[in-house]
Amino acid sequence: MWLFLYLLFACLEILGDILELETLVFITKPLLMPCLLFWFVKSTRGSHNSFKSFKNLIIVALVFSFLGDVFLLFVPQNEIFFLLGLGSFLIGQVSYGIGFLLTTRNANTESYNLLRGLFISVFSFKRV
Repeated sequence: MWLFLYLLFACLEILGDILELETLVFITKPLLMPCLLFWFVKSTRGSHNSFKSFKNLIIVALVFSFLGDVFLLFVPQNEIFFLLGLGSFLIGQVSYGIGFLLTTRNANTESYNLLRGLFISVFSFKRV
């Protein structure tokens, strides 16, 4: 049910973008991440304890992605919402990255080392 609702809201949001129906976008855009969140929680119910940290990090990422979507809706009212949205998406992306990094570490050391190296190189790059 949650994935069906996600697809329905996604199609309506895209239609709203194409037809420039701001009200439709304003209603459907914030509903996308909660649908994914509820689907994820339902799908992972009863999962093993070793999966708990991954699950929690993905939940955090989905919540911050939701906040990012909502903040960006209000950018025309005040530019601070752009920074809040950007910050929310950053926290979400870092949570996704750490979650998948931890999962790969438990699953396969070669994949873990590759992802860890990529993650470290992206986030520790310094400007000269």
